[in-house]
Amino acid sequence: MSSIIEILKLKPFFDSTHGVSSEEVKNAESTLALKFSKEYTEYLLNLGQVTFEGHELTGLCEDSRLNVVNRTIEERKSSPKIPQNLYVVEDPGIDGIIVWQSADGCIYMTPPYDEPVKIYESLTEYVGHETGEEESTKKPESFVKDIEDTEEKDDPKDKTEKVSFWNKTIDLLRNFIKVN
Repeated sequence: MSSIIEILKLKPFFDSTHGVSSEEVKNAESTLALKFSKEYTEYLLNLGQVTFEGHELTGLCEDSRLNVVNRTIEERKSSPKIPQNLYVVEDPGIDGIIVWQSADGCIYMTPPYDEPVKIYESLTEYVGHETGEEESTKKPESFVKDIEDTEEKDDPKDKTEKVSFWNKTIDLLRNFIKVN
């Protein structure tokens, strides 16, 4: 398996700021009161912040819109259902969807004001999936199953609307990834 750094550097239109120090990473983790995943820490230490092919991953940089600390704090304020152990990895600019990562490396997606749904096992898988480098271990149907399993016993109509929304959102995000 390729490292996150190798995969990112091979992306079309790859650009990065510069790697940051271990102290800067520790300060960011302290401010957010969490730990970054090992691969996100590797990414920060080596690249700082990256853009490629229409994507802008968060990182440690001067641009507050792309700074992981600023974006995570901002998103936490606007979406109280977000667990405090997640940090923003990307805002793809689609219908308020935000992509998050946890310390164990898993990648989650949230629409506005809703709970996260796990979409990938790692940032490497999320980024690599766009070029077929890494294959997702989840099929779209399993996303729906995850949603159904985590839903409370709500009105069936509400549940159907949520599942329909998530199906459309997942399709939209996957199409965005393929196009870009």
